[in-house]
Amino acid sequence: MTSDTLVDNLLDNIPELKSMYNKEMEWWNEFPGNHIVFGDLIIPFLIDSIDSEININIVKRIFRFFERMATSQDKDVKNVLVVTILESLGDSKEILKKAKNYMGTETLRLSNSVEDWLGRN
Repeated sequence: MTSDTLVDNLLDNIPELKSMYNKEMEWWNEFPGNHIVFGDLIIPFLIDSIDSEININIVKRIFRFFERMATSQDKDVKNVLVVTILESLGDSKEILKKAKNYMGTETLRLSNSVEDWLGRN
């Protein structure tokens, strides 16, 4: 997985997100970048799903995808995970606590590092 294929990989693995992605792209008219796609599309969906405990099977698959991002050799892929996803999840201690139940080993390690770095642990 590379930063160039990140969104395609996401949509291949979580096809339920394609319609939301297509609506987002209609608004943008061009690809706005991985951080925007994950920040504007994935994070709100994920936070809402975790908070309301709906779409849990999709949430589990998204976190499996995040684990693949966490172990990617592409530093830009990891940057999207850390800066856009994990920092956002940590904005709410309650959401983060629930999210940690779905995180893989490396994703959890990165999340804890981010929270330590931000002084939120």
